[in-house]
Amino acid sequence: GSVIIGAGTGLTAAESVLRELFWRKRQKQRVPKYAWFIWSCQRVDDLLWAWQSLHKLLFGAVKDGILRPGKKWSEESLMMDWLGIYFYVSRADKERLNNFREKNFAIDSDDEEDDMETGSTIRRKGKSGGNTKKSKETLKRMGIKDLVSDTQKDELLARKIHTWMGNKRRLFLGSMDDPEYHVEKLFAWSRLFVDVKAGKHKRLASCFCGPPGLAHTLDRAARKVGNGAMQFSADHQ
Repeated sequence: GSVIIGAGTGLTAAESVLRELFWRKRQKQRVPKYAWFIWSCQRVDDLLWAWQSLHKLLFGAVKDGILRPGKKWSEESLMMDWLGIYFYVSRADKERLNNFREKNFAIDSDDEEDDMETGSTIRRKGKSGGNTKKSKETLKRMGIKDLVSDTQKDELLARKIHTWMGNKRRLFLGSMDDPEYHVEKLFAWSRLFVDVKAGKHKRLASCFCGPPGLAHTLDRAARKVGNGAMQFSADHQ
């Protein structure tokens, strides 16, 4: 398993690692069986900075069959297939953060979207995109069916993904060292998840892109998971 963490100016680098993971999975290259993406910022404005980009990335992955949530998947689900996502917003206004959760992020058919094949940016003119056999099967498993048009399906899928991302079990009003949401709990849970799903003693590694101060917090948290139970590395930004 792999835990990818981004904070501050390191967010872009962390997102690039996640995109690379998606690309490799599409190419059927060897990748971690399970992954978690953790993103830390200070305010809602910071959250908005890259939320739409991540939302589109997940939307495209579901449409292309890279992520395949099942029929039982809901906004309360801890994982979307093999991927878990968590957000820490340390200094946000509570009311504004709740308003953000309720906002709908639709995928405009004329919007620019990232090409999973080349990593370049493409535009889809009047098409929902990614409507392959895998995509249809995935949408059916998620209960998205019998709608009038592909556009309606896309809108519902986009809304479900945004609601899942913004659920209180994933979007925290607090910092990574906040006792209620301490990142150590996420590390311990990811270790337990891998043990149950893949077998004990399977490798679990975490990588961090961000400020050195936070790296120390994450390093201590990884060590507390257990002796050698989680490998940690940092790229200071």
